[in-house]
Amino acid sequence: MEKTLFILLAATAAFPLLAVNIDPDQSSYVFRAEVSEKIIQTAGGKLEYFYAENIEGTAPADNLVIVTDKGGYTRGEIREGENAWLQGDLMDEETYFGEQYLFFGKPQIYVSQVKKGLFWPDQKTEARILYESPFSSFASLLFVWAFPFMEEFSLLPFLVLVFKTILVVAVSVLMTRSARKRDPKRLLLLFLAYSLAAMALTLPVLRNFY
Repeated sequence: MEKTLFILLAATAAFPLLAVNIDPDQSSYVFRAEVSEKIIQTAGGKLEYFYAENIEGTAPADNLVIVTDKGGYTRGEIREGENAWLQGDLMDEETYFGEQYLFFGKPQIYVSQVKKGLFWPDQKTEARILYESPFSSFASLLFVWAFPFMEEFSLLPFLVLVFKTILVVAVSVLMTRSARKRDPKRLLLLFLAYSLAAMALTLPVLRNFY
């Protein structure tokens, strides 16, 4: 049983990191750039404009302008003299209009994410949600009854809730029986197996959480 416990423990620890270790939305530009100069920032510093040079990846030009939005859109931060992987969409006067947007005669990327380490900000969020899912899944016992009457009802999240409810009930019964038999190894085995199942069930609706 010790070997099985070790395998399940390792799998539980690794699963969220492996599950989110995928590239971001490839419909956007994804590239590594070096920021050379801060051009300007809007009042209050919400939008910041930088000259940047593409190092590698898919970008609209070798020399371009990047825009970061501290108002809650851009996840992550970059400053002058730094280089990082960026994800974002091409800005133009037709798509982005209004007094808050400025254009400088170069291709301009509205940055959604900044990656300086192994993971994108969205991947970190997704990994955290997966690690928490063995505990948050207990809420499905209550939420599954109310969800069909909500405006945002859709079939896939509802099915996930149903299966999570069945999973929680089943593991609760099995763990109660093991606790009565005073079998701590079996309790840990059941919890680790449950954790993996809860994480796997969360994957189809992962992006609904943020």
